[in-house]
Amino acid sequence: MSKKKNVIDSKEESRKEKVDENVQIIDVSNFFNYQRAINSLIDYLNLSIDDMIAGFTRSDQEKFSTPNKKLILNAILESGFYDFTKYKLSVISESKEFSDEKKFLEMMERVQGEIDLLAYLLVYSRMSHRNLNFDLFLSLLKGGLFVDILQTHEKIVKDMQNRAQALNKDNIKENVKVTDSSFYI
Repeated sequence: MSKKKNVIDSKEESRKEKVDENVQIIDVSNFFNYQRAINSLIDYLNLSIDDMIAGFTRSDQEKFSTPNKKLILNAILESGFYDFTKYKLSVISESKEFSDEKKFLEMMERVQGEIDLLAYLLVYSRMSHRNLNFDLFLSLLKGGLFVDILQTHEKIVKDMQNRAQALNKDNIKENVKVTDSSFYI
């Protein structure tokens, strides 16, 4: 019986070798790490929005009830936030500083500061459009308001970099002021 078992084992091994020769292994771990990083930035945006609205009155906080906030996040994802995060991550990954952990953490802090600014602009754009019903506000986001917010975001980021100021929650509140109809520094 042991001779028969050895013959069977050798046949199985030869089949496995043939299968192994035909199988190509593709490493997709970087793709999933990249997706995890994007999801982390989306989660961070969500937390940043929560922090922003926590200081509002109860009636203003209702403008961002959980279902409404989810619809806002969906609208901005459709309008370009996903591409925004992909761009920011590609800038970091292409940087020479990517391999240095300290520099990498500094770069991620800058991205978080930019997302804090984006959350600030989103929240206050909703407040400046509070007289519109929620569906109209979502239509505005999808129709171009989010692109306008990204352009304003880019101008503010460049201005703060020119002044050598870091972007963070406290600095944003000090430097970006909101009127009823516009944003300015």
